[in-house]
Parts: sequence; structure tokens; C-alpha cells
Amino acid sequence: MAILFTIIGLVFSYGVVYYVLKNDEDFVEKSPFPNNKISAVFVLIFIFISVFTHYKLSNTIWTYLLNTSFLSLCFVVSYIDFYVKYIHDMILIVFAILILAFKIIIGVEDFISLFIPPIIGMAFYGLIYILARLYYKREAFGQGDVLLIGVCGLMFDPIMIVITSFVAFYVAAIVLILVKVMGKSIDTMQEIAFGPYICIASWLVMCYGSDIIAIFNR
Repeated sequence: MAILFTIIGLVFSYGVVYYVLKNDEDFVEKSPFPNNKISAVFVLIFIFISVFTHYKLSNTIWTYLLNTSFLSLCFVVSYIDFYVKYIHDMILIVFAILILAFKIIIGVEDFISLFIPPIIGMAFYGLIYILARLYYKREAFGQGDVLLIGVCGLMFDPIMIVITSFVAFYVAAIVLILVKVMGKSIDTMQEIAFGPYICIASWLVMCYGSDIIAIFNR
């Protein structure tokens, strides 16, 4: 089942990226999809993470579909944001509807409570967006990132979305440190795709949330 839904998720993700490729001229110019090494790396990472996640967390057909939808969201957003440095609203809306539908089918005690984590995540990142814009006099933190953390919030409870919001910055810091160690220069004014860091943080919290909380409590 894990391998089957990994294939389904990969095909669906490729379909979404291909659709964007056909309708976004900026993405067409900047992305060599699908014939390049980076695309292959993204695919291999997706396969590993998907199989691992399903074996660890999925136990019914609906949890398989829920987790497949979320992992596909992470793949699509990370790949596109990596190249064009923005996140398509329509992609977030489609995946938000899918995730919300599967969460409802799986069962929730209080429908309204599903929206509390997204609101918390968007409020936190929205504040960062406003402060960053005031300080840098330009959009230093994207609106797409604010919306993305909201969609990711559909997967978590209030505490976990707060943890995810912070972990994303730790992931970004680690990546930038590794880039620096590798001898590559970092332009502090360069636009950085933050979507992939949010997705990585969300996956880490999804799989190891309690362990991460334990680390923060030390």
C-alpha cells in the first residue's frame, strides 16, 4: 500500500507541476522540468519520504489518501517555489480542500477546531510578513508562505503548528550554514524560497512532533 500510494502521489504531483508548467511563463523559463538532475533529486526524496511516512503513519485507506495529499502538496510547492520564488494560491486551495475533505471523512470531534491551527499559523507568519515588509521596505517574506503555513495547519493541532512555524526557521538556518560551509557565498538581500523549509518542517513535525517538543523542553 505504501508503494502504491507513493506512485499515486508522484503521478498526481507531476500532473500538477505539468499543469503549472503549461500556464506559467515564468516557471517555463526558469524550470527545466522534468529533464534535469534537480528534478530527479526531488523525485527520489519524495519517494523515500512518502514510503517512510506511509509505513510510519498510514493505517487506513483514508489516512493513506490524507498523507498522500499532504506529501504531494509539499512536493509541488517545494519544486515550484525553488525555481520561481512564489507559491500559487490555486494550488494551495486545491490541496486545502483535499486535506480538509479527508480529515472530515476520517472524523473530527469539532469541525470548527480544524481551522484553529491554520489561523494560528497564518497569524504568526502574517505578523512576520508585516514586520519584514516594514523593515525592508519590500516583500521579504511572501504571502504564499503565510497561506502555506495555514494549509499545513490543517494537519496539526495548535501546539504542533506553532512548533512547525519555528522549526521552519531552524531548517532554513541549517541549510544556509551548510551552503556556507560548502564555500558558496550568501547574498543577504537575495530572495530565498521559504516554502521548501516550511514543507520540511511540517514533515518533521508530522513524523517526530513529540520528539521535537521534548528537545524544546530541555
